[in-house]
Amino acid sequence: MTNLEIRTPCQRRTGDYTLTQLQSIKADPDNVEEYFAECEQYRLNGVSHPFFWDWPLSCPSRFLTPECLHYWHHFFWDHDLRWCTNALGARELDFCFSVLPLITGIRHFGQGVTQLKQIGGRTQQDAQQYIIVVLFGFPDADVLTAI
Repeated sequence: MTNLEIRTPCQRRTGDYTLTQLQSIKADPDNVEEYFAECEQYRLNGVSHPFFWDWPLSCPSRFLTPECLHYWHHFFWDHDLRWCTNALGARELDFCFSVLPLITGIRHFGQGVTQLKQIGGRTQQDAQQYIIVVLFGFPDADVLTAI
């Protein structure tokens, strides 16, 4: 036997497992700092009521496969972001992205997003996290609803 550490697999992240962890958190979700500190102990992202919390017998780990998530990220970049560019115009969209405040852990798009060429999944995810804020106040509410 080598000196390699023997690893045991982590417990599977099922919907029930996540909901059980959420129920054990005693902090009030409205107290953001305290709530996030408790979530961090369980490696949770801070969402107090996930979309599946009232779906009996459902488990997101079975129907949200990596392949689906991959396609949705590409759909956002290939379609949603283009719709936003057409609705706002490339200069306005880039300006809105560029003036967003710096947030640790999320990419800052100082030059905007329309001129990016080769992008990875993390860049797509970061742009997705900002898009509603960028579109907020757009005169046509249907654009915001669609995105």
